[in-house]
Amino acid sequence: MHKEIPVVDIELDDASGAITRVDDVHNAAHIPIGIAYKNDILDRKALNKWWYGRSIPASRQGIQQALAILRIGSTQELIDKSYGLSLSDQYWIKEKGSSLEWAEINFFTNDFSRDIGDILLAVTAPVRKSI
Repeated sequence: MHKEIPVVDIELDDASGAITRVDDVHNAAHIPIGIAYKNDILDRKALNKWWYGRSIPASRQGIQQALAILRIGSTQELIDKSYGLSLSDQYWIKEKGSSLEWAEINFFTNDFSRDIGDILLAVTAPVRKSI
């Protein structure tokens, strides 16, 4: 989804978070920039690269502790559970048949989950020391 505009139907692999299938393209004008769409074929490899790029890098300081606290196996699983939301754009994943709307969940007009925010900030905040 791009805000409330359906863009493309995809299938995500539960184990890896990868986009395993691309079905109907509903609005080609709203495909993320850099994703090729030619002859009614969307570049799934490029879409996966874009999708994986939305997650917090696994190398980020403290992320492994945050994932353990949240009982989440990977940063990709974290992005999957948060509808793929980002502060860098207005794309998100909406489960087929869901009545959820962009206005209800986007990070621009809604607060982050305080619990998750506290966990991520607590484990990634720099430790200040005096000498």
